[in-house]
Amino acid sequence: MTAPTRWTSRQAALVAGLGLLALAVLAALANFAAIEPVVVAADPVRTAENIAAGAAAFRLGILALLVAAALDIVVACALRTMFAQVAPDLSTLTAWFRVTYAAVFVAALSHLLGAARAAESADAGTAALDGVVAFTDLWRLSLALFGVHLMLLGVLAWRAGFAPRVIAVLVAVAGASYLADGVLTALVAEPAVEFARFAFVGEVTYLGWLLLYAAGRLGASAPSR
Repeated sequence: MTAPTRWTSRQAALVAGLGLLALAVLAALANFAAIEPVVVAADPVRTAENIAAGAAAFRLGILALLVAAALDIVVACALRTMFAQVAPDLSTLTAWFRVTYAAVFVAALSHLLGAARAAESADAGTAALDGVVAFTDLWRLSLALFGVHLMLLGVLAWRAGFAPRVIAVLVAVAGASYLADGVLTALVAEPAVEFARFAFVGEVTYLGWLLLYAAGRLGASAPSR
């Protein structure tokens, strides 16, 4: 993965910030408007009926999540460019963790597509709900990769002279939360707590900082190694 040297750090921050904003909007719309409302836990028949009744919206939700995964790759490249002068190798590794997370997430989406096809068949059975559960399990497992990405991003932000260190700490804490959720998904059938519910503070704060930095509202000093 090579950095597009024609970008300045502020331009890369703008691309990353706008990408994160668009990603968040798409994911929220897909999850809360198209996918989650049709799923009835422990009721495969009702779930299949709901998916079939709102097939167009469900498939649009899948498409929106696919675009969100593509934006993850764009954000990864932009952040790599932004922090390349701080630590080139570490910024590349950080980007690859997010790209790998996006690839696994796309694989998880195939289960949602399978659920849509099953729901539209004459004999759906439990296949539709099973597909949604498989998507959720693989997505939650992939959060471990996303968590490592955020933790490494926190290290980069800490080392950079242009990023407030409180931002670095919040991003790293958010990453640890996602990592814990991913590990718990692998170890426990029904985790009692989702740490990522508390991670949004770090992510939202980081998004705000990226946009402010890109707009020139925050000063920048030379990056430190």
